[in-house]
Amino acid sequence: MNTNAFTNLCKLLQVRGLKEDGHVSLPKQVATFLIILVHHKKKNVRFCKSREIVSKYFNKILKAIICIQSILFAKATSVEEDYVDPTWRKFKVIMENKRIWSDEETNAFIGFMEEFVVDGQRANCGQFKLKTFEKLALKMLEAFLGYPKRETLQE
Repeated sequence: MNTNAFTNLCKLLQVRGLKEDGHVSLPKQVATFLIILVHHKKKNVRFCKSREIVSKYFNKILKAIICIQSILFAKATSVEEDYVDPTWRKFKVIMENKRIWSDEETNAFIGFMEEFVVDGQRANCGQFKLKTFEKLALKMLEAFLGYPKRETLQE
């Protein structure tokens, strides 16, 4: 995160009523929150030693962010049909040529991914092992297009 954006976020939270508690400064509380979001871990946060304290500051900042979400997050506006920007026209053509998944396909995809996690297809670093996505593609083809199983293809 850019230092100006970080400073602005801290000032915005302070203006909206978030205060330092005398033990940990507001920038350190916000930094702790952001580190946890980025790394998906609460342990080994540099600023605090106790998990309870880390959790306290994380929740405190999270509640404050939720309170000011209307300021932080832009509201989507629809693009008119006659919009003249050439970038939008290219995007529109690309999107018109795409097929949207059905709920059944989405649920199957999620189910297959959950199976892969349970079956140990994730490596220690949190990423999926090699060939996992090839297996996923084959499972989706089998489920929705009636393609034969891989064993049948190899025979």
